[in-house]
Amino acid sequence: MKTIEEAAKEYANRIDKANQEWVQEDFKAGIEFAQRWIPVEDELPLNKDNAKMVLVKLLCEPHKPTRVSSPPNTKPFVMISMGVYDHYLKKWSIIHHLIENKFHAESYKVTHWRYIDIE
Repeated sequence: MKTIEEAAKEYANRIDKANQEWVQEDFKAGIEFAQRWIPVEDELPLNKDNAKMVLVKLLCEPHKPTRVSSPPNTKPFVMISMGVYDHYLKKWSIIHHLIENKFHAESYKVTHWRYIDIE
């Protein structure tokens, strides 16, 4: 897989050899836009006709250990999952069965999101 720098140079070479530096910067700006995580305080995903699945960044609080043999995990952790924001109910629906079972999260909060496919 090419680095962003390599892809930008290749793209600029194909598009406009006279202005390669500007074309490379525009290419990188497009990549940055596509990869940005949006804080939920700034914006929520738009639901045009149907709810749209997005990637979400979750801040998780660990379960308290229930067995002596369970190693205690007392530190919050960040996890990536998928979810849908319901504007009518004003809440997130998260694919969370893995979060609760495998990663032992007591509770979680969506902090950021981003589209899977940019239209």
